[in-house]
Amino acid sequence: MATPLTSTSQTESYGNIFREVTASAKQLLKSEVELIKVELKDLSTQASNHLTQAILFGALIIVSVVPLLASAVIALGQYWNDNYALSSLVVGLVCLGTGGFFGYRAFNNLTSVKMMPASSVAVAEGAEAVQRKTGQVAEAVAGDKNEIH
Repeated sequence: MATPLTSTSQTESYGNIFREVTASAKQLLKSEVELIKVELKDLSTQASNHLTQAILFGALIIVSVVPLLASAVIALGQYWNDNYALSSLVVGLVCLGTGGFFGYRAFNNLTSVKMMPASSVAVAEGAEAVQRKTGQVAEAVAGDKNEIH
């Protein structure tokens, strides 16, 4: 029969393990908060850049396209023997297709910004480390119980 460890040495051993786990968890939380701050700042910069581009290009299209569209409608209407309704429809569909394509691209660029990828990985790694430490504590407790019996 194995001699049981003294309760003082067990308590100190468990105390050291718990202090280590607590210190690791505290450091993990601090580093995660800092990482999230940095990622949110980067995320807001990227999103604002894409949004600014979309707004500027949209405004440029609105300002510059109206006279060009009127000219295109008139030119096509004259070409098609004064059929301005058909020329308006064709010009409108071309504008819709072009604007839709570039608007869709701008929207995809805006939505493709990754939301805090580094903090997600770090949180998963931290959770894994805490699970390992908890497993070590459970193994230590189970080993001590076996030694006592």
